[in-house]
Amino acid sequence: MSQTRKVATSHSMLAEKFVSEEQVVTENQQQEVIKQKRLSDFKNLIFLGKIEEKITIGGYEFVLQTLTSQQLKEIMIKIMSLPSEEQALVIKAYTLSYSIVSINGTPLEEITSNPIEMVSNFQLTIIEKLWKKYEEISKKSEDQIGEDDLKK
Repeated sequence: MSQTRKVATSHSMLAEKFVSEEQVVTENQQQEVIKQKRLSDFKNLIFLGKIEEKITIGGYEFVLQTLTSQQLKEIMIKIMSLPSEEQALVIKAYTLSYSIVSINGTPLEEITSNPIEMVSNFQLTIIEKLWKKYEEISKKSEDQIGEDDLKK
């Protein structure tokens, strides 16, 4: 075999190996992109049904959000640790302390280190208006998920 032919064959084999390795890398990259998309889809599942809305009361803008099952569990644990005669009286304030995202654009955690105490000290009329809005967005969340199920 001539020297030129050996070099050409060697280059051809290297080129085939390179193309083959490139295809493997490309396939691996595609698999990684698919995997990341699936993970992203599952991460989006956490936020499915989450709603945030604003309500203005007496010149104060509150942003409320729906709650996760974990947040509701934390609320129930706190409420159940109280004497039974207090439980019914605090459920709205405790729930709203988790639902309020911000007041006048300032995150609640920057306003107070004890949101439950703060919300518990609101006037009853404020708590009732916020509670009504919280129930409204919770219903919207339920309806939104229900509509998605009907479309399928």
